Amino acid sequence: MKEHDAGYVVTMRLPDFRKEQLRVGLRDGHVTVRATRRTPGGGRETFARTFRLPADADPDGLEASF
Repeated sequence: MKEHDAGYVVTMRLPDFRKEQLRVGLRDGHVTVRATRRTPGGGRETFARTFRLPADADPDGLEASF
């Protein structure tokens, strides 16, 4: 997480995951990024990372892009 003039930016590398496999959520001041995909053997691979928003961050201004 890096602070910029316009707010905070979180950059993540999620190789081999597609946009439609990602979910971003906000709850109780925490942002969670989740990704789930099927593996070639029929199983599932999941990833999740949670960040606490800084105290001065505006949760209504949260944006996500791929």
